[in-house]
Amino acid sequence: MAYQSLIHYLSPLSDSRHAKGKRHPQLSTLSVMVMAMLCGHSELKAMARFARTHVELLAQYIPLPRNKPPSYSTIQRTSHRVDCEQFCEQFNSWMAQYTASETLAGDGKSITSTVKDNAEGKQTFTSLVSFFGQHSHLIRQVGKLENDKRSEIDLVQELIGTLRIDKSVFTLDALHCQKKRWPRLLSKATVTSSPSSRTNPRSIRLSPT
Repeated sequence: MAYQSLIHYLSPLSDSRHAKGKRHPQLSTLSVMVMAMLCGHSELKAMARFARTHVELLAQYIPLPRNKPPSYSTIQRTSHRVDCEQFCEQFNSWMAQYTASETLAGDGKSITSTVKDNAEGKQTFTSLVSFFGQHSHLIRQVGKLENDKRSEIDLVQELIGTLRIDKSVFTLDALHCQKKRWPRLLSKATVTSSPSSRTNPRSIRLSPT
C-alpha cells in the first residue's frame, strides 16, 4: 500500500485569504508550521523563529518566494483563517492509512484562547476532541467542538462511527456512560465501568463483540 504524506492531504484545504498581497501559498505556510510543531515549537512566535533559522533548508523542499520564510503575522493569519473542521477531516483521512486495532482513549480539551464571555453566565469556547492510541502513541482521530452548538457526546459518537478499526477498545470519561444515546453501530458492544485512575475512576470501556 502506498501511503500519502500529511502535506498531500492538506493541499485541498480552502484558502480564504484575499488574492491581493498574498505572498506565501497557504500550503507552504502550513508545511512550515507542521515541521515546527514536530520539532517541539507549538507557539506561533516560535514557529516564525524556526522558519527564519532554517529558511535555507526549508527552501530546498518548500516553495518560498525569494527564499523568504513566512513571517509571524503570516503564520498568525493562517492559523486564524484555516478551516479547522476541514483541517480535522483531512487529518483523519491521513491517519486512516495507519489505523489498527488497539485501545483508544477519547477525550476533549478546551482551547484557552477561544474562551468568550467568560464573565457571563454561559461562556463559549472551542474544544478539540481526540482519540489517542495507547499502544502506538498516535492521535488517531480529531474533531472540533463548539460548546454552544453541540455536545461532546454527539461528536465522540460521530468520530467512532468514522473510524476504520475493528475489535478495538475505547476508554471514555463517565460523561459518555449513557447507553441509550449510543448509535446502532455500537448496539452489540459491551459497556462496562472500569477504574482507570484515581482522578477518573468512572471511565467506561466499550468493546465491540
